[in-house]
Amino acid sequence: MELDLELWDLLFQHFQAENRRWSLLCRKAGITMAQAQLLWLLKKRSQMKMNSLADALVCDASNITGLVDKLEARGLIRRQADPADRRVKMIALTPAGVKFTAKVIKMLAEPAPSVKALPRSDKATLYRIAQQLAERDKSDPYVETFKDLA
Repeated sequence: MELDLELWDLLFQHFQAENRRWSLLCRKAGITMAQAQLLWLLKKRSQMKMNSLADALVCDASNITGLVDKLEARGLIRRQADPADRRVKMIALTPAGVKFTAKVIKMLAEPAPSVKALPRSDKATLYRIAQQLAERDKSDPYVETFKDLA
């Protein structure tokens, strides 16, 4: 049990460092982390309902409205009525949003310097472990809840 806690603490420290790096990269691109996550979700799908975005980002619908307002003002996304229910708003990337999102995702997908610096054999070991974690995460009830949204 103690090893689990120590390992998790080290992983948490790494994730916190990455979160800071990603936040700085987003700031450089002129967006927030939450806006980047929303754009990433829209890149994976042609459009999403606002309530589905809130579920996927694990936040209140009012937060999504603010994110959408800011991204729409920049011309990166657009609201449109759902053909099946005109009360429901669908969110989609604009052509400018597609280009911008690709640029941001490319920046954020760059491996962390700490990972790049590892010897190849350590990277191979870490890769095998990460695959196992990802496989186990598939059966996690919390991850399962949102698997169709992302």
